[in-house]
Order: sequence, then C-alpha cells, then structure tokens
Amino acid sequence: MMSAFNNVAVNVPGERNVWDKLSFVISRLRERLWIKPLIICVLSIGAVFLADLMDKTGLGRFVPEITKESRLGVLVKLRIVLLKIVELGTCT
Repeated sequence: MMSAFNNVAVNVPGERNVWDKLSFVISRLRERLWIKPLIICVLSIGAVFLADLMDKTGLGRFVPEITKESRLGVLVKLRIVLLKIVELGTCT
C-alpha cells in the first residue's frame, strides 16, 4: 500500500523549489508601489475595450440600459447610507 506522501519532493539544501521561486517573485512584485495601480489601469482599459467590442458586435442588447432615473435612484440610496454612517460616527 502506497502512502500519499511518497510523491513529496525532499528539499535539498541549496536547491530551491519552483514554487519557492515563484512565491519570491510574487512577493517582490507586491513590494513595489506601482504594481497595483498598473494592474488596475490595465484591467480598466480592458473593460473599456470589452464594452466597445460589445457595442460594435451587438452583444450590448443583452445588457440592461442605464437610464438617468436609475442612476438618480442609486445616488439617492447611496446618499442616505452615507448620511447614516456619518450620523453613527458622530454619535459614537
């Protein structure tokens, strides 16, 4: 009967695992202050191109249309919630 641990690689001193190297590179990238804004910028530009593609191909008809009244309703609800948060912060 084979154990589940037979396929586990043994770390040899001085030899780094691929996952260790990858986690090191990712942690180094996270230390950089510009990486998160860059990712957000790339994602937002991709979303703009995706929206443009949907408009050109006609897939936009499956997405609900945003009217002025619906935007005003959301803004009114947001304002009410924010006022309640401010009142709660003032009371405590």
